[in-house]
Amino acid sequence: MAKVVVAYPKFNKKDFDWIQSIRKESDILYYKVIKPHFTIVFPVFTEINNKDLVNHVKQKSKNQKPFDISLEKAVINDDAFSDYWHTFLTPKKGYQEIINLHDQLYTGLLEPELRKDIPFIPHVGIANDLNKDSMSKLVDKINQNGVKITGEIDSLNVCDFIDDKINFVDKVNFK
Repeated sequence: MAKVVVAYPKFNKKDFDWIQSIRKESDILYYKVIKPHFTIVFPVFTEINNKDLVNHVKQKSKNQKPFDISLEKAVINDDAFSDYWHTFLTPKKGYQEIINLHDQLYTGLLEPELRKDIPFIPHVGIANDLNKDSMSKLVDKINQNGVKITGEIDSLNVCDFIDDKINFVDKVNFK
């Protein structure tokens, strides 16, 4: 079992449906597991109990205000843990806020969990494949057509990740 902290952006229905249509076709790893999201804290496998993690997230995000995001670029990413390649939508607006949340949460209780050998790229994952060319073509297509998806992040969700299933633990709302 692992624990994660994710942010589910609030998108309008048209944009959410567009993301989901790509994910349904091309996200073989996570489409059925989790809705479009930003992972702020990646899977933590150490024995941190849910109460302590929720309290940590509340404390570290207590001054966070809701913020707008805009996803404006697709990028390809080589998975550091598997042979998969991924297509990410990355934010222009909201980028720094997501970085700041990530950095704040990886202090104190979670500081030993920070992977300094892997760069943190704020993103919403929309596709994955073992074939790099497949992901490159999707990235090129999205960027040639242009993308601008706006939304808002107003909370963080603490979840358990068990047997390829996300189980909600608690929600921390921004004020």
